[in-house]
Amino acid sequence: MGISITVQNKDNDDKNNKINKNEKKLLSSMVIKPYFKNYILSFIISFFTAFGIISIVLLEKDLINFLTNKNYDMFFNIGYKLFFLSIGVSILVFIKTFVNNVSTEKIIVKLRNKFSEKLLTSKYTDLEKQQTGEIMTLFLNDIDLIKDYISKVFNDLLYQPIIFIISISFALFINWKLTVVSFLIIPISLIISLIVALPIKSYTFKQQNIIDKSNTIFSDAISGIDVLKAFQLESIFLSKFKKQISFFLKNYKKISFFDSLLFQMNIIIMFLPILILFAYGGFEIINNRLTLGELIAFMQFIILFITPLSFSTHYISSRNKAVVSIKRIKKILDLKEEQTGKKTNININYNPTIEFDNVSFKYTDEFIFNDLSFTINRGEKVVILGSSGSGKSTILKLLMGFYKVNKGKIKIFGEDINNYDIHELRKYVSIVPQDIFLFNESIRWNVKFSDFDNVTDEEIIQSMKKSQIISLINQKTRTLDTKISEFGNSLSGGEKQRLSIARGLSKSAEIFIFDESTSALDLETENKLLENIFSELKDKTIIFITHRKSILKWFDKKIIIENGRDLNE
Repeated sequence: MGISITVQNKDNDDKNNKINKNEKKLLSSMVIKPYFKNYILSFIISFFTAFGIISIVLLEKDLINFLTNKNYDMFFNIGYKLFFLSIGVSILVFIKTFVNNVSTEKIIVKLRNKFSEKLLTSKYTDLEKQQTGEIMTLFLNDIDLIKDYISKVFNDLLYQPIIFIISISFALFINWKLTVVSFLIIPISLIISLIVALPIKSYTFKQQNIIDKSNTIFSDAISGIDVLKAFQLESIFLSKFKKQISFFLKNYKKISFFDSLLFQMNIIIMFLPILILFAYGGFEIINNRLTLGELIAFMQFIILFITPLSFSTHYISSRNKAVVSIKRIKKILDLKEEQTGKKTNININYNPTIEFDNVSFKYTDEFIFNDLSFTINRGEKVVILGSSGSGKSTILKLLMGFYKVNKGKIKIFGEDINNYDIHELRKYVSIVPQDIFLFNESIRWNVKFSDFDNVTDEEIIQSMKKSQIISLINQKTRTLDTKISEFGNSLSGGEKQRLSIARGLSKSAEIFIFDESTSALDLETENKLLENIFSELKDKTIIFITHRKSILKWFDKKIIIENGRDLNE
């Protein structure tokens, strides 16, 4: 998509500049100001690092003066000081790099956790509008761009200007002979860099595996958000995600150690040409073939042009990318959290269990329901029939609190659903949704998560028997610990449906809702399964949403939805 900009007057320029300033303020408010203490620490370390480097420059200058005057005793005395100071500064630079990299990652970890928590606790209606691919891009690519910017602020923005300002005053004309001598060190630098970089490869491979697992957890959470919310898995997924992020941080520290060491090698290599220049340049000065100014000028040139100037272009590019990314991420962080009431005291013995009182609801402009009314008594077995698009499945989403009605009331256990703490209410409702989602976990996990704290292996097996899916673990190669492939692609449609039913049956609930849960089953299997369900849940309230009229004999009551109303009214 192309963008055409026409500059008409100064007011338009001011407006655009104002927008840019606001975007920069947004970036600062989210990743700079909240961590001001971290940046202060970085500035202090950067200052002492720069001070140490400047001290080296000054000692080098004195060293040259003593060399010029042939005061060799002082020359070696200053040389020793310079040697030990260089070691001290090298250690300080290593600490600076390591601390700054870890500080950067901690900020990013907090941003990732905040991002994931916002997604898992946001309104269902807002989450439905999000594209999984876009979310993953935000979570990975955009946050990485912000990370790159923060890293440059920590490692360079607070450091390079100090070096640049001091160094520019020492810049003089360049001698080509010294350039050749200084670049003799490049082969050595390559060998040292390769040796130091070897461990980084294995740690990076491990890091990518951790990222893959994190992405899988995150993708599962987004794709199965309705199941996740219905069974109140927010805290479980957050715990799993934070655990992977914790592994990520620990492994990152190891990578950062070798990255910092590699960076330190580069710094040392940058100063090695200076030592060579002193040896070669000193010889040249003694023989009057080189001036003192040429030696000092080239020494400062290495610092002046290789590091600070190259940094400035990278920093500007990184900042612009980060401004765009933080603006995109802010849209997710601004999503509203799921609205809920406060009532937690639920009277499950109240009759009727469910009441639709003149309920009207629409997704967009056209109403799905118009003054829909019906009641479902405690322990009643009800089938809801209707053509495709009649709104049968919408009833499930309304009962789970995923959507709010436009008009009328929905009462569950005698109370308006909007008055309940929706998370507490969902404990008493078990669903088997039409769109089956199986997580990339074991068979046990996929069934047990309906009630993690209470479901035993024996209960899982019983649920699977009643759901006609026990054969899934009777094979030699399959047990409860067998991992299901992503989205359950290794299972047939019928197997996925029956496993989903086993999940629903394993939950200790009062209301059980089955949405087209037997559509992939043959009549014989369906009837056997319904017999098991009704035997297991004989005292529970059952709602069966279907288009199959062949199962009507199993139910006490039928609700037929057409044109947004119950035809039985």
